[in-house]
Amino acid sequence: MNPSRKELKNTVFQYAGLGLEMGISVGVGLLFGRYLDNRFHTAPIFFIVGFVIGLCAAAKVLIVTARKAITGAGGNGSAQPKEY
Repeated sequence: MNPSRKELKNTVFQYAGLGLEMGISVGVGLLFGRYLDNRFHTAPIFFIVGFVIGLCAAAKVLIVTARKAITGAGGNGSAQPKEY
């Protein structure tokens, strides 16, 4: 496999993992909120709160990944942005 194809494959898997992570974040928030609503009979308060917390977690994952993509794999912010 040539290097550009391997790099493309790694990029695809990285972003597929990002989507999966974001979906799991929102899903866990929704499920936990639903569980709390059923336990305390407060529907839909905790469901909505769980959804918002899940969205915040997904946004954090997206921001961290975007920062890594901009600054390089070092993650310390001192690297120069990648040239495309």
